[in-house]
Amino acid sequence: MNFKELNARAHIAIDRKKPLRLYMRSAEMLLKQAAVYDKEQDYVNAYILYMKYSTLVVTEFPKHPDYPKENVTKLRNNCITAMDSLERIKPLLETFFKKQELLIKEKERLEKQKEEERVKAEQERIRFEKEQAYQQQMEMERIEQERVRVEQQKILEERQRQDSTQYSQIDLLENPERLSQTLRNPVYTNTAVAYPGNLQSSSADHTTNYISPSNNFQTTYNSSYTTPSFNSLPPPISAPVYQPSLVTRANILSEPNRITNLPIPQNITLPQVAPKPTVQDTPPPVPTKPVQETMVSPTGGPLRTVTLPESLVSHFLQISAKNTKNNLETCGILCGILKLNKLHVNTLLIPPQTATSGNIKINAA
Repeated sequence: MNFKELNARAHIAIDRKKPLRLYMRSAEMLLKQAAVYDKEQDYVNAYILYMKYSTLVVTEFPKHPDYPKENVTKLRNNCITAMDSLERIKPLLETFFKKQELLIKEKERLEKQKEEERVKAEQERIRFEKEQAYQQQMEMERIEQERVRVEQQKILEERQRQDSTQYSQIDLLENPERLSQTLRNPVYTNTAVAYPGNLQSSSADHTTNYISPSNNFQTTYNSSYTTPSFNSLPPPISAPVYQPSLVTRANILSEPNRITNLPIPQNITLPQVAPKPTVQDTPPPVPTKPVQETMVSPTGGPLRTVTLPESLVSHFLQISAKNTKNNLETCGILCGILKLNKLHVNTLLIPPQTATSGNIKINAA
């Protein structure tokens, strides 16, 4: 707040078509209210009212057509008193404005510091969350790399085992004597050999057929010749290949009922479809905007608070009960004092009056 703002609030103008005596009466009330504010050390409102009074007497009243007809000597004397009060209040307001400016700057500094601390804490939180996310990602990558390494190790060991088996077979091919010895004395562990029941002995040169339980191949050899032929060598051992059973076209044609009679799962979860938005028949009520108060107090601020005694309202209703019953208006005047920018009502006046159902006329005493 500064003097420029106070002067703007103290601006006042009059309507030349209205009687000057009404404005003179209002000016007297302004001067009395300014004195009350000055006594209560409310220098801001006192300065505004003193400025309004001085503006009316010095600037506005001389422009009115009724100005020469009225006695303005008292107004001029009161204007000198108002200006003296303005000169006395102005240094006090300057000190007040400086203190207020320092308080505002200190408040802004504290708010700025608080905001910086909040932003710093928010940045620290975001940085911590990023570090946590990065560490979790690195841990997941490490676990994945370890899993891949273990799988690769298993594949490598399997390949080494297969290579060792192939090397053993190649070694047998390259060493006929070892192969012959292996075929003569096969080593079986807990394996039963099935011999045909109709085998018959013949001469020294005869041929014997037998079935290997493990390799399921037939070897032909001659008892007089110990080296087997190349075709009698066992095939290389390879890892079994498992293929999933698939329903082919031939299976469908040969067994049509097998497909149609497949069991149907009982618990089937279907995706839920979002419900359609409901359209209201009537639009929702539009919230009403608060009515902005346009009336202000003489100081340019909001209207003053008025306090009433608890018994005053009931007392007025008792007085006006007869008129209310006859559908007549009743006029009452509230009187009181101004204190701490509040109007305290302490008196109710009922002047002589003539009332109808729509208006009231105050009778002169």
